[in-house]
Parts: sequence; C-alpha cells; structure tokens
Amino acid sequence: MVNDLNVSDDTVKFVDDTTICEIVLKGQESNSVLPSQITESTEWASENNMKLNPTKTKEVHVGFSPLDPGPLPPITID
Repeated sequence: MVNDLNVSDDTVKFVDDTTICEIVLKGQESNSVLPSQITESTEWASENNMKLNPTKTKEVHVGFSPLDPGPLPPITID
C-alpha cells in the first residue's frame, strides 16, 4: 500500500497515483529537495516489489513570473 510512503508533507496519494509537490522560489532552484524525494520513492517502490512507470511519470513546472526562469535541474528516475 502507498499509505506507508512518506517522502514529503506535500505528497498527495490517490489509489495507485502519487503526486509530490514542491514550491521552489526564484533563485532557490539548487536547493530543491525533489530529487531526493524521487530517490526515496524509487527505493520505496523497489522495497515493496513495485516499479515506477516512467512513461506515466510527469514533471510539471508552474510559474507565475512573466520572466523565463531558464533551465531547471533535470529530474531522473533510476
């Protein structure tokens, strides 16, 4: 069960879907904890004999600044 997956207070779980959210302020991109949360999720899945489906995995950036934030660090699933 995904009920014991606790990678963040900003984790939303529904049936077999999990969403991890993070607010990253401008200039703080290098302080993102999202990569470590993804690693924890991947390890949890492995320990529970599950696999993440990269084809169904999405990364969404939402910004309200009229300025282009530039490239953000990539997020990978191992």
